[in-house]
Amino acid sequence: MISTTEKTIIELDNVCFNRQDKAILKNIQWTINQGQHWALLGLNGSGKSSIINILTGYHFPSSGQVKVLDQLFGVSSIPDLQKRIGIVSARINQEIPSHLSVLDTIISGKFASLGLYQNVTDSLIQEAEDLLDTFNFAAFRNRRMATLSQGERQTVLILRALMTQPELLILDEPTSGLDLFARESLLAMLDKLAKEKPEVTQLMVTHHTEEIIPLYQKICLLKDGEIFAKGDRPLMLDPDRLHDFYGQPVLLRTFKKGRILVMPK
Repeated sequence: MISTTEKTIIELDNVCFNRQDKAILKNIQWTINQGQHWALLGLNGSGKSSIINILTGYHFPSSGQVKVLDQLFGVSSIPDLQKRIGIVSARINQEIPSHLSVLDTIISGKFASLGLYQNVTDSLIQEAEDLLDTFNFAAFRNRRMATLSQGERQTVLILRALMTQPELLILDEPTSGLDLFARESLLAMLDKLAKEKPEVTQLMVTHHTEEIIPLYQKICLLKDGEIFAKGDRPLMLDPDRLHDFYGQPVLLRTFKKGRILVMPK
């Protein structure tokens, strides 16, 4: 049973998820405690998206228990919980109206809407401008979303997610579609975010080991819908473990700042 005494950010207890009689997730047992930043690593089709959809309340598990931010699924209000979670994903990126300004897009995060239909107060504008200043993005304040590069859009989406002052920030493949330099810029921003807002727990979802910057000291390896291994970064990025995880010959190279690059052999 899920513990009711230990304060956790995420707790999945023997979670399974089936779709059309196919097992997508099998017996997921995973706890993320406050103050930890995790990376969820897995190849395409490993079940990463299903875990994210469960954590954000868009899917319910076929069995097992889910507890996010002390809220037990099936008992607590999912809409209220969703307001406490920030998420950056390709779906949101695609659905943000291209005519919106950067400032309005960030403010829309306060209302969890994909446009801006509510009355905006001076205090909300100031809150958004403070985020722009903190992350050195104020020069983009009045730019339309349609004029931004993919990397710039992802930066805006992260700032948008921060408008709700989330306790949990889920980054679902945030560097997808970015070039080398935009990727490094975004990863540097996430590192800065952890320093500026240490109260926000980050969960980075990726299938590229080189994107797991040292910020993410905990890693969960997901393979074929099951947790292959989870734990401290050095143990998860051990060459022997990664060879077993991928199940085929791979080459490992040390990347910048202690990151690991994995390539087919």
